[in-house]
Amino acid sequence: MRPFPVGAAVCAAVVCLSCASAAAESRDLWLAIGPRKFESSIRPLVEHRRRCGYEARFVAIEEASAGEAATPGKIRDFIRAERDRSGGRLRFVLLAADAGPVKEGETGPWIPPALLEPRFKSKTIPCPDIIASDAFFGMMDDDQVPDAAVGRLPADSEEELAAMVAKILAYEGSSDFGEWRRKIDLVAGTGGFGQAADSMIELMFRKLLTDLLNPGFDVRLTYANPASPYCWPPPSFGAKVVDVLNEGSLFAAYVGHGSPDSFGTLSWEGRMYRIFEAESARKLSIRRGPPVMVIIACSTGHFDHPDFDCVSETLIRKADGPVAVFSSTRISHPYSNGLIAKELIASVLSGKHAALGTALDEVRKSLLTHEPDDLNKMIDGFARMFMQPADLKPNREDHVHLYTLFGDPATRIQFPGTGLKLEAPAASSPGGLVEVKAAMDRKVSGRARLSIEVQRGVLKEAVLKPEGPGALAAMEKNWAKANDSVLVSADVEFKDGAISAVLKIPSEGVKEGRHVVKVYAEFPGGSAMGSSWMEVVLPAGEEEYSRRD
Repeated sequence: MRPFPVGAAVCAAVVCLSCASAAAESRDLWLAIGPRKFESSIRPLVEHRRRCGYEARFVAIEEASAGEAATPGKIRDFIRAERDRSGGRLRFVLLAADAGPVKEGETGPWIPPALLEPRFKSKTIPCPDIIASDAFFGMMDDDQVPDAAVGRLPADSEEELAAMVAKILAYEGSSDFGEWRRKIDLVAGTGGFGQAADSMIELMFRKLLTDLLNPGFDVRLTYANPASPYCWPPPSFGAKVVDVLNEGSLFAAYVGHGSPDSFGTLSWEGRMYRIFEAESARKLSIRRGPPVMVIIACSTGHFDHPDFDCVSETLIRKADGPVAVFSSTRISHPYSNGLIAKELIASVLSGKHAALGTALDEVRKSLLTHEPDDLNKMIDGFARMFMQPADLKPNREDHVHLYTLFGDPATRIQFPGTGLKLEAPAASSPGGLVEVKAAMDRKVSGRARLSIEVQRGVLKEAVLKPEGPGALAAMEKNWAKANDSVLVSADVEFKDGAISAVLKIPSEGVKEGRHVVKVYAEFPGGSAMGSSWMEVVLPAGEEEYSRRD
C-alpha cells in the first residue's frame, strides 16, 4: 500500500496535542541532566517537551553535583530533591551524556551509572560480578520500585547529542503513517543450552507471540537456526539482518546470546557467522520508521566499558538508526529474559502506555510483583530445571537494574490508532467470499489494506529441503515463504471512515484452522489497525494438510 501523503506541520500539531493530553492536567516534570556545554544541543528537545505539555527543564551536571565529582549518589540526591520540589510530579529523567571512561585518574563531564552488587550469585551459572544501573536514578524511595522513568543519550560530544535529539524529534513528528507502524521485526539466535532446554525456550517464545501479541501486528522472523525455514542463508545472514532493519518497523527485537560489541553467532557446516555486530550497526540506514529496538541478550548495553563503545551505543548514536534501544548492561539470564520478553509484549506492545519509559518501568515492576499467571508459572517451571527456587526472586531483582533504556523515556511510541471496529464472518471455507467491513471512529478518508492470513507459527505452504548445491537458494525461498502469511488481500480507498471489501479465499492449498482477518487504514494525520479471528473449515471429504514450523 502506497504511503498516504500528510503535511508535516499538520502531523506535528497532532503529535503535540496527543502528548499534551497525557501531561497537561498535572504538568508532569521532564528533567534532562547533562554537561553545561551540551545545553544548546538538548534545547530543541526541552522545547518540544514543553510543547507536549510537560514542565521541561535542563540542569547542568556541574550544578547537579554542586561542582564536585558527579557520583551516582549525588546525582540521585539531586533528582530526589527535584521530585520533592515539584510535589512528586517528576515522571521522566533523561541523562544526556555518556558514562565516560572508568579508568582511574580520568575525568570529564560524564554521568556514571550506579555500580551495584548482584543479588543472584551462582558458582555454576554465569552471572555478573557487578551491575551497571541507570534505573537506580529513578528509584528515589530506597527500594527497587521505579518512581520515575530514566533513559540515557550516551553522547560524547555536542554533535552526537544533537543527532540523537533530531532523530527523536523527527520520529515524534513523522507524517509517515505507512504500514511500518504495525510491523515487528524479530531476529533470534539459538540457545545452545541443549536440545531439551532449547526446545522449551522456543516453545515459550512461540506462545508469547501467538497468545499475547495483538494479531493485528505483522511479525517477520529471521532465525539463526539452519533447521528452521525462517533461517536466511548463513553466509549472508548478518547482511540480511541489516537489510531487514533498514526497511523500518514499529519495534525490532533480537533474542539470543550477546556480548558488548555483537549479537550471537550462527553455526553452519563447520563455520561460524556473526548475526550482528557494531560494524553492522554502522551500516544501518533506516528509510522509514526507525524502530524501538529491544535486545534480550547479555551485555549488549555495556555502555561503561573502559575500552570501546557497546553495540547499543553505536545503534542509538546512528542518525538513521533506531529511535531507542533497550538492552542489558551485563550478563543476563534466560529465566528473567523470558519474563522480560513476556512483559514487553504485555506492557509495551499492548499500547497501554504511550510513553516508552513508562511502559518499560511496568516491565521492571512486573519482575518485582511476579503475578502467578499461567505464563509466569510456565517460565518458572522451566527455570527450575537448572535453578534453585530460592534463586528466582534475586535473579528477577537483578534484571530490574540490568536493562537500560538508551533514548528519551518520554518518547511517544508511534502506534497505529485503535479507533477502528472490524466486522467479518466467524467462519468460511476454501473458495468462499468473505465480506469485511471496518468503521472508523471519525469521518476521514484514506487508503486501507484488508487481508486474510494464517496465524503466527503456521506455514502457509510446504517448504523446500535445503540440501546439496541448492541449499542456500532453498533457504532464501523458505525464508520468504515462512514470512508470507497472506492468503488474500485488497487495497481500497475509503471515505467517511467506512471501509469494506470482499475477499475470496483461494480454492486450493488452504489449511483448516484459525485464521486472522486484518485491516490497516491510513489517512491524513493518522492510522488505525484492527483484526478478528475466523475459522477456515474444509468441506467434508477433503484432507487437512497443515504444517507447523
